Amino acid sequence: MRNNILLLSAAILLGACADDQHATAPASTRSGAASRSTAPDFPPGPGTAAKPTDQVGWTKAVTVASTPLAVAPGASGFISANCPAGTTLVGGGFTIDVNGGPAPIVYLNNPGVTGTGWNAGVRNLNAAGGYYVSITSVARCAS
Repeated sequence: MRNNILLLSAAILLGACADDQHATAPASTRSGAASRSTAPDFPPGPGTAAKPTDQVGWTKAVTVASTPLAVAPGASGFISANCPAGTTLVGGGFTIDVNGGPAPIVYLNNPGVTGTGWNAGVRNLNAAGGYYVSITSVARCAS
């Protein structure tokens, strides 16, 4: 029985390694030096200037973080990070710094109503221990 399994495994392995296998990816449409790619280099190589193109999509991304907000024991607080003028909000999140006590509850983590910034809110559950929680909102913006 072991010999049969060994022979079957060897046959499968040899079949998988055969030279006449067909590629699983689509064939390339390039045909040597005669074809030219119209896609720009990302990023351009050293000494290569970026070529102007009819670009669709974002050209620049920026991350904006709010100043950290300290939330007192037993309290709640929220903070927003807003995108600069001329940019569009494409995502966001938050960071929390907990210096002791039970883990806080994040009750807000979403884009603002206007869609120009990211909101984050936290409830500090440590009512008696005196530990503050710090939260920072982060917005990812693109233009």
